[in-house]
Amino acid sequence: MLAALVRAQSQPADGPPKVLEPAPLEYPAKLREQRITGWARIALRIGEQGEITEAKVNEETTSEFGQAALAAARRFKFQPAYKAGRPCAMPVILPFVFDFDDADFAEMEAHRTKEVLPPGPPTVEISAAQDWPELKDEVRPKTPAALQDRNWMGEATIGFVVDETGIPRDVHLVEATEVECVAPAIAAVRQWKFFPGRVDNQPVRVALEVPIVFFPESNRSNGARVKPGVSRRINRWKPGPDVSAGSFQPPRAIKKVMPAYPEEMRSLDIDGEVTVEVVIDAFGRVTHVRTIKAENMFFGVLAERALSYWTFAPASRGGMPVPCRFRQGIRFMLYGGPARASGGHAAGK
Repeated sequence: MLAALVRAQSQPADGPPKVLEPAPLEYPAKLREQRITGWARIALRIGEQGEITEAKVNEETTSEFGQAALAAARRFKFQPAYKAGRPCAMPVILPFVFDFDDADFAEMEAHRTKEVLPPGPPTVEISAAQDWPELKDEVRPKTPAALQDRNWMGEATIGFVVDETGIPRDVHLVEATEVECVAPAIAAVRQWKFFPGRVDNQPVRVALEVPIVFFPESNRSNGARVKPGVSRRINRWKPGPDVSAGSFQPPRAIKKVMPAYPEEMRSLDIDGEVTVEVVIDAFGRVTHVRTIKAENMFFGVLAERALSYWTFAPASRGGMPVPCRFRQGIRFMLYGGPARASGGHAAGK
């Protein structure tokens, strides 16, 4: 009786296949050198013994990522799916993301050739600037023909230093989703003009990273994905005080900028909703944005861009301003006029 009970408890529960042993993912050397990021999804069929009976690329941003992901997926070890207590064959989709972490960026930064700036005020990170550089003249790049042909959206994150006169210096690639986006993004940023950043009311040089987005149809939507100074790497934000404890007053929007319905979506005749996670600092400035949920990538991009320009009365605890993060909903309606905001609430630290 006891032996039967032990066997029953060790029987896997009904459900899809489970990964028992993942395999390392090899980043294609050429794309790593070009700082290209992307993803692939691999369609597998897992047999009754946990063996892989079929494997093929389901979706990919580039063929190199698809083949690298397929090679890794074929080396995974699985527990089979179970139904009614018995193992069975079942298809699964395995996602793979090709991206860089902090150590990768540090290594690439250490080895790149940098522009030597003339003597002048110090260069500071955006978090140290009391007054951020303000973009006053944005040149928008044209969409590369390769993206138009594929009806594909692309992006290139460009790093640079806004000098004390408001001119971008040391303009360089940080990362990109398509190699064709790099040259037009850099060329556009080189033509930008800023009001310079300041510390103690004195102009300083400020290091920035700005993602430049390319839409496949409408060039007028191209350009900075978010306000210069705002980051999309929200996972790198280091939380401030735990605003979920004690008396907490959530942030209050003072200025809202609502996005227009994207031209690329009009032919599809659909509405859509986006949820964006937002971090604001103790001064009420938006410092980070990230799309949590979007019914279409075009909606997500334009919602992030709009929210990055919002301003707030900051959150507070015990009467003192504190940084916090929250989630904000934006709804795009094809025939309902401007986009609408809904569901904003603080989400603690």
